Amino acid sequence: MKKENFLKIFIQIYFILFIFINFVVPQNNTDEIISLPGYLKASDNDFLFYWLVTSQNNNPKGPLIVWFNAPGADKSQGCSPLSILFSKMGPYSINSNGTIDKNEYSWNKRASLLFIEAPKGNGFSFAKDGNYRTGDNQLNLSVPDI
Repeated sequence: MKKENFLKIFIQIYFILFIFINFVVPQNNTDEIISLPGYLKASDNDFLFYWLVTSQNNNPKGPLIVWFNAPGADKSQGCSPLSILFSKMGPYSINSNGTIDKNEYSWNKRASLLFIEAPKGNGFSFAKDGNYRTGDNQLNLSVPDI
């Protein structure tokens, strides 16, 4: 009797593994991650937000375009480069009514795109101590630390 129960359990486990391996594991890559937002640690205090969009041509050694929006001439922080990502250069455009369209002229058809919000205080970039520098000279101080 015990051998029969063992055999039933073994067959059930084998069947479940068979189903799992054949239907779950070989899923297609439609949910593959192709953009990665995160933070670059520019110093112990400064964290710069970035958004990486990989190239559509799947060339890991292909070109990389790094995009900053410079601070304004009035020493303001300038605007976030994410505005360019979601309106002109990225794979999708966000319309004024909130809808999203595929961008047929996306720059990531040929190259990977890296958008960095700098200096700290611009967009999602921040400083742990709350000391926010502005202007081109301050941008030069924080970015090379990456």
